[in-house]
Amino acid sequence: MIREMIRMKEMGFSLRKISGSIGKSRTAISKYLALIEACDLSFKELLELTSEDNY
Repeated sequence: MIREMIRMKEMGFSLRKISGSIGKSRTAISKYLALIEACDLSFKELLELTSEDNY
């Protein structure tokens, strides 16, 4: 779910479109994205991380 949310945001999808696709509220999507944006990596860098990466 998080990867899909980041991918859609990186592609320019609106919160409404992401929300509808993932099945979570726009408020929840907005909160997740705000937390994600607070880290020191770009959306593109986050998408490139694997489960073996220790961030």
